[in-house]
Amino acid sequence: MEKVFATKKDLEKFLTKEDALKVFATKQDLEDFRYEFKNEMRDKFGKSLALSDKILKKLETLLQEKKIGDWQTKRRRRPCRIMVETVRKGKFLSPKQYQKIKELDVL
Repeated sequence: MEKVFATKKDLEKFLTKEDALKVFATKQDLEDFRYEFKNEMRDKFGKSLALSDKILKKLETLLQEKKIGDWQTKRRRRPCRIMVETVRKGKFLSPKQYQKIKELDVL
């Protein structure tokens, strides 16, 4: 059996509309509550949400800058790695020198 929120006897107690309005919320009451609640939440959390938005925008910018910086670094290092590899193959570098450059990972 389903739960019954109000029985027939309960409803018969409210013979007039005025009596029912004292107990039940009207559409206007709910709209007023919604408006007040919305304003209250905006006041409480509006500043923190605005701050969060600013932080996320700055973070997004930093992440993009990091990607670009990584790409530029990789682009700069590639010719150096090719030169070091060529010098190693041409036996201009000793194995120890090549290993030292590779350990430093500068180029």
